Amino acid sequence: MRFASHTAGLVIAVFAVASCKPAEPPAADAGTGGGTPAKDKLVERKHMSGTAAKPGSAQKAHPRLWFGAQDVEALRRRTQHPRFQRDWEAIRRSAERALNGPPIGEGRSAAVLARAAGAAGTCAFVYRVTQEERFGKRAKEICDAVLDTDGWTGGYLGKREIGARFHLHTAAICQGMALAYDMLAGEMSETERKRFVDRCYEKALKTFLEECRGKNNPYLNGERTMNWLAVLSSGAGCLFIALDGDGMDFTREIEIARAHVLRFVEWYDDDGSAVEHGGYWTYGMGHALQLLRALKENGWPKILQQRSRKLERTAYPILYGCIGGKHVVNFCDDSYGPLRGARECALVLAAEFRDAHLQWWAEQLPPAGVFGFIVGDPDLKAVPPDGLPTCMVFGRTGIGVLRESMTDPNTRFLAIKAGRARGRIFDDPHCQFDLNSVVLDAFGVTLLADPGYGHDWEGKISVTDPKHHSNATPPHNTVLIDGRGQEVQWSPIASLDDLSPSKDVDYVISRIEQGYGPKLARFDRHAYFVDKRFYVLLDDIGLTVPGTITWNFHGPKGAEMSAKEPATITNGPGRLRILPQGKTRLACTRRDDHVLPRLQWDTVNEVKSVRVAWLLLAERVDAAAAPPSVELYDEFMLLSDRKKTWRLPIVRRRVPYTSSMTLIRRRRK
Repeated sequence: MRFASHTAGLVIAVFAVASCKPAEPPAADAGTGGGTPAKDKLVERKHMSGTAAKPGSAQKAHPRLWFGAQDVEALRRRTQHPRFQRDWEAIRRSAERALNGPPIGEGRSAAVLARAAGAAGTCAFVYRVTQEERFGKRAKEICDAVLDTDGWTGGYLGKREIGARFHLHTAAICQGMALAYDMLAGEMSETERKRFVDRCYEKALKTFLEECRGKNNPYLNGERTMNWLAVLSSGAGCLFIALDGDGMDFTREIEIARAHVLRFVEWYDDDGSAVEHGGYWTYGMGHALQLLRALKENGWPKILQQRSRKLERTAYPILYGCIGGKHVVNFCDDSYGPLRGARECALVLAAEFRDAHLQWWAEQLPPAGVFGFIVGDPDLKAVPPDGLPTCMVFGRTGIGVLRESMTDPNTRFLAIKAGRARGRIFDDPHCQFDLNSVVLDAFGVTLLADPGYGHDWEGKISVTDPKHHSNATPPHNTVLIDGRGQEVQWSPIASLDDLSPSKDVDYVISRIEQGYGPKLARFDRHAYFVDKRFYVLLDDIGLTVPGTITWNFHGPKGAEMSAKEPATITNGPGRLRILPQGKTRLACTRRDDHVLPRLQWDTVNEVKSVRVAWLLLAERVDAAAAPPSVELYDEFMLLSDRKKTWRLPIVRRRVPYTSSMTLIRRRRK
């Protein structure tokens, strides 16, 4: 395929390496990679010692974003490789769907343009690999339509009065157009290239740069450091790299995007955890990795190799929150089910860090898109993570996991939520008021469910309203005091510790420091997993004055639930028996006035302190067994089945307790 005014022998401008460019960091620690490249791997490009190849230099003709012209044959072979065949089939199906209908779907919103730009990039990539003219022609047609359409920037999340704004859809347009241009530029005339560069700059990139200098984008100036930062900087940065040298010098602009994406990486703790989990990791980190890979290909060969190996570790909280390729720890603004987009992240991190566990995880996840197909390693061995501990705490994320197996799709699985909610002294838009909540899966189904993501950004109720249908405390599997939960005015926060005493007893504690107001003196939730069979929650609650305490345990929609003793939640092949143990009288009822159906226990009388042990028996519906006995003492519990007795420690803390997170306090508004 050739465009009408194609000019042969396109010359890309050569740029000298800027003297102010920082030297490359020292090589990563020994053991971060290596091995003999396989024959069908993408060609490794080396740079001159002591200097870095400039984006847009003569040796970086198109394609250059994520691979070079010398890699195309390897990509063609990859379409038949067993590891990538399902990815390729999904990519090709997507491109074929894009061949029909108008270039841009109905409407001219930025979301519609983003889908069109993504389709253009996919078609252009399939054309580059297959040389089928219909895909190249369609990619050019969609690009022309997008370039001729306004509305790349503008109102977002219902805020139409704010004027031009480089937002998430704008970034997605830039990402799609970057890939399309990189695949097609070699067959464009100088006039066509100039038009493409000029319009991308005027319609989107100029706004990005203005917001980097101004105060009207809180996601770029530091008020928020979250997935937005990664998505915006990646979309703009990839397009800057793709266009650089084709009539404009974007050297400084690339540096700006690079600085932003590295700031996003530094937002993660060194253990790889962060407030944003699951789908928000795949969204933010997925975009960050796309820009980091483009930078690696264009002058920063070691950019993924931070000394802390932080990037590699960011995948592990998410791996722990999955059963195979299904994400089950949907606390905060997250979703339950197949973790789409995660395979791309797992593939690039596995290849970069030679991580066989991440390669195994990638095999469990839904198909990858173009980026994952390009960056994965066809020969890296996949090793199941059976050797990893099944009990793990991620402090910054505020999630503890107690699971039976790392690889069995029918594993028993419980997670507990700590960390922080939204508040006056710390805040994050994707936190919820769900501290000390739990979720539980077993035998391939969910038995204790969380509502997960429930934002209505254009709705009339605030996401911090105590009556919010999904963000407030009542819809979660935790406690209410006199009918009230955790509230923004009290800046809820909880700490998480792993105090497992033996191989057959996993023990995690989530302690709420504040969040319910002055009436709560203590709420410690102790979670035990005994012999990889029995879950026990011990709630140790103290109030400053007597009150009514409520416990909610939610099942998934459609589950069979019974409040008759023993209370049960049944979902498909799995059943959960909930047996409270303690001296306090409780009353159980079945309720359906939350997003999810629930079993609710209330103290019959007002109490000032209470300790209740909740025996959670996850079992198959056709394999019920006699429950173990539980004896509750001041400093320990005894759990006994017919063969063995376990002594479960109860580690208490002093009250009141002040952590480093609450040294700074603000007056309530």
